[in-house]
Amino acid sequence: SAAADDLTAGEAVPLPAGCCAPGDEAVELPGGFLLVTFDLELTGRVSGESIFDDQIFGLGASIFRASRGNLGSVIKKFDSLVRATKAMTPWVHENIAAPANITAGQLLAAPPLEDVVGGLLDTIATVRRANEPVVLGTHNGFAVDWPVLYWSMLRKGLEPYDTLKAAGVVGVLDALYLFKPTGGAVGLP
Repeated sequence: SAAADDLTAGEAVPLPAGCCAPGDEAVELPGGFLLVTFDLELTGRVSGESIFDDQIFGLGASIFRASRGNLGSVIKKFDSLVRATKAMTPWVHENIAAPANITAGQLLAAPPLEDVVGGLLDTIATVRRANEPVVLGTHNGFAVDWPVLYWSMLRKGLEPYDTLKAAGVVGVLDALYLFKPTGGAVGLP
């Protein structure tokens, strides 16, 4: 079928091992796949806190189909607030939450992260073809979004790699690294 042909057609794109951090596994992007670009909104951190002290308060994603080297238009969007109990830093409140009219009350009433991740995976499933690989994409994600999402999922009792692999995710692509000479994709073990 044409849909099945899209999954195998086109050149795979090789990306080198160690492209993003020592020991990262290189992956080849398949000829056809779903690209799920995502962005997290975080509460922010104060002096002495690490990025892992942040809490996710928003998760947004756009889903595209890539085939034969071409990226189609957005086929589905996902956007959700996430329950957060940590207060936002003043900068996050003034520059992200206030302009979007997000209140602390909305964040306390928002669904927990495990439900939001489940909703994103359900959204992906509504457009994913049988056995179609899924690639998560983000900007500067290896420094921020991917590690925060990973550790937040672990804290909520979700096993990130197994959960994402079950949804067809084969790797995470960081657009920041695409503009560097070494490439930018990491596979899931």
